Amino acid sequence: MSKENKFVIRNLSAKPRINEFITVTSWRLGKGGFGIVYGGRDERTQGRVAIKFTQVHESLEKEANALRAIWRRSPARDPPGVPEVIATGQVEVTDLRFDDCRRTSSNTWSFLVLTMFEMPFTSYPFLLSLEPRVVLQIGIQALAILRAVHEAGFVHDDVKPDNFMLGETSGENSYQVKLVDFGLAHSFRDEQG
Repeated sequence: MSKENKFVIRNLSAKPRINEFITVTSWRLGKGGFGIVYGGRDERTQGRVAIKFTQVHESLEKEANALRAIWRRSPARDPPGVPEVIATGQVEVTDLRFDDCRRTSSNTWSFLVLTMFEMPFTSYPFLLSLEPRVVLQIGIQALAILRAVHEAGFVHDDVKPDNFMLGETSGENSYQVKLVDFGLAHSFRDEQG
């Protein structure tokens, strides 16, 4: 990851940039043991992105490397339900909203920008009332994602409801499943297979 801190986050409400093309929007998507996730926008595509920030720099680097390898090794070259790495780097953060995730006295935070997925399963209380065929569709998609990750030679190692995202598609009672948080993922085979 780049050591250059050209961009500074002083006030999240001002929608700061973290590099030449990624803007942090003001909504916080989540917080975990290693850091914090905010929503953002890719100015090149106008697409929504997720931006993970942490001061445990090696954890984001490991996650970015795992995701890139999964995409590179995937037989489909577009693994279903796996986020794509858009950018990585470091930024100086002085906004106090990051203090509850601060690990060191440094203002340097690593970031990982990923394609944006919807909300975690646990944010959908209506899941308990879905028709059995819809639940089956969701389960089949979740298994297909895990299969794609395994075919690429990786184990996710943190499979739980909070790490599956669910987004609606154009069909009625139709949902698209995504898997996130590859921070603990590891390869069980080398590049040659």
